[in-house]
Amino acid sequence: MTSNKKIENKNIENNTNSITEENKKSMENLKTQEDEEVVIDIPNQKNEIEISEPKKKKKHVNFFKQFLIPRVYYTAIVVYVLSVLTNIFVTFILGLLHLNDEDGDSLNTEGLKADLDKTNFGFLLVLDIILIGPLIEELICRLLLFRGISIIGEKIGKNNKFIRRFIKLLAYIISSAFFAFGHFQFSFKILLSDIVNFPSYFIMGIYLALAYDYDGYFLAALLTHILNNSVAILIMFLFGTDV
Repeated sequence: MTSNKKIENKNIENNTNSITEENKKSMENLKTQEDEEVVIDIPNQKNEIEISEPKKKKKHVNFFKQFLIPRVYYTAIVVYVLSVLTNIFVTFILGLLHLNDEDGDSLNTEGLKADLDKTNFGFLLVLDIILIGPLIEELICRLLLFRGISIIGEKIGKNNKFIRRFIKLLAYIISSAFFAFGHFQFSFKILLSDIVNFPSYFIMGIYLALAYDYDGYFLAALLTHILNNSVAILIMFLFGTDV
């Protein structure tokens, strides 16, 4: 009996040791898992942003639908005011340098005033000045020249930001210079005789291109141009062509 008890006690002791060893191993495994660095695969946030928020592109909006967009009118008004302030500043600087026109009017403006006097502000002439003229000029200078050069720049500089920006700058300069030159009847002789008034037309061309380029709305540039000419005609009508 004593021998059997010893055997039983030994078995119990072995089982106890075995259980203790298993518990010890389990505890060590748990500790090892706690000490191990947990690596969480986080997707590249930059890529996610680029995918979820693609580069903003100017949407093509039907010309007639642009009349329903309030932003178009805000842009036209702001750009017009900025162009007037800029021209006033430039005229002031030219005056300080004694480079401004003595009578303050370009040959183009003098011709328009003479025509307005002859027709007594005839409807067709006024319509041509405030609507037809601006429409034709914007179609050629902004929609054809500026937009055309800009599109070429986007294609050539598809993978080069500097080239895209440089060609866009050229689009501003070329379209604005062409716009200004048109007000001198595309004659170098007239331009050279009235060169002091070239900056005002060139600056206006820059701002008209800006109005178009800001949101890609052609109507914004057209309204800016119409507003500019309408205010000029209104001033001449109210205060006379001698102003």
